[in-house]
Amino acid sequence: MLRAERRLLNKELVKSSLTFFAVMFAVLSILGFFIYYQVSSSLFSSVDKRLYSVRDSISEPGDLGFFASSIGGQDAFEFSPPIDEDSELDGKLSKVLLEAADNSIGENPLFIFTIRDVDGRLVNAVSMYSSYPRFLDQTSFNTASLEVPEVRFYDGVSLRVLSFKLESGSDLVGYAEVMAGVDSEVSILHIFTKTMIIGFTVALVLAACLSFFLSKRAVRPLTHAWRKQADFVQNASHELKTPLAVIKASQELLLEKPNDRIIDHFENIVATVEESDRLARLAEDLLSLTALDSDEPQLDRSSFDLVEVLGSMTTAYSEYASLQGKQIAFSGPDSIVLCADLDKIRQLAAIVLDNAVKYTEPGDRIEVSTYSGGRNVYIEVRDTGIGISAEDAHNAFDRFYRADKARASQGGRGLGLAMAKAIVQAHDGCIEIGGNLVGRGTRVLITLPHRVG
Repeated sequence: MLRAERRLLNKELVKSSLTFFAVMFAVLSILGFFIYYQVSSSLFSSVDKRLYSVRDSISEPGDLGFFASSIGGQDAFEFSPPIDEDSELDGKLSKVLLEAADNSIGENPLFIFTIRDVDGRLVNAVSMYSSYPRFLDQTSFNTASLEVPEVRFYDGVSLRVLSFKLESGSDLVGYAEVMAGVDSEVSILHIFTKTMIIGFTVALVLAACLSFFLSKRAVRPLTHAWRKQADFVQNASHELKTPLAVIKASQELLLEKPNDRIIDHFENIVATVEESDRLARLAEDLLSLTALDSDEPQLDRSSFDLVEVLGSMTTAYSEYASLQGKQIAFSGPDSIVLCADLDKIRQLAAIVLDNAVKYTEPGDRIEVSTYSGGRNVYIEVRDTGIGISAEDAHNAFDRFYRADKARASQGGRGLGLAMAKAIVQAHDGCIEIGGNLVGRGTRVLITLPHRVG
């Protein structure tokens, strides 16, 4: 593979990996946010329900002011600084407020109910503390957070706070805050958050590795195709170089002696014609392969008797093989009607038979048979020739592939079996090559769908 192509593939690999990782990161982030929100809502749901219950129980606060001196058997604590008795909130807390606070304190010991004036200054509170919680002096108040529960942290204490307005008729007379201790809930949420972050970090690392692996696997066919293309160009150039060199040399010899007679350079002219024919056949084979490689190869289908076609071709090759001391035998049923491209099937049979004759020695035997089974038609060619190795059988259908030296010495352009495979695949079939079942030679099995019209 060329260096530029390798760089391009690596660039695409990195781009695909980053894209997949970004998608996984976005999915995990959204999923993590959703899970965190659900867990957080579940943990604080009972506390929030109680906070809203207290708020809903206070519909008309009435005469708001100082808390009663005794609530639920607990003494009210002293405030510092002292409360201005002339304040708008002067007076006693209504009975409904006392009951709501008293009930909530009984359920949650760390329960605080505060009253603020219209400017947000703290003026009174109720809690189970035996002394005034000094951190309340430093609590901030923001009207933007009204009616929305939130968690606040004061001196190591975790509180769930709900703030709301206190109104008398249409007049705002102050604000109230209902606070409940949520140390255990916050501790559980912190542990869950830490576990989720660790888990999602591990998941992202695995996602990064998986994205690289999947991206590398995705570009593998492209890498293979580019490598095949590079090999094809190299091999095609080699095949073209030899005949072009012969033609060029022959023509240069003719130019050196332009006054000679044609008969004097008969061999050079014959060599030029032969190499030109070789180039023409190579170009024709390459064009045929290109046409068969298209998404929808053009096939001229017609119905014919496959047994008759293979029998006639075997007879023609048997005469040629007998001159080399080789035997060809054909066997099959009386008739197999097949709907396919007749010319392509003849070309397929010629390629396989030509290879069988080429890679056998005098005294060897070639057996051609055809039969049908189920929805398929089978063509089998077996010989007792030099055979083929497992590696060569695996690569035999690659273009311009040359097998071991024993087989390569028989010549050929290395396109025959590639053409055969293309023809079979164009007919939605498959072709296999391997050792002969009898232990010597080669066996080619072609499987075609049994279409009859």
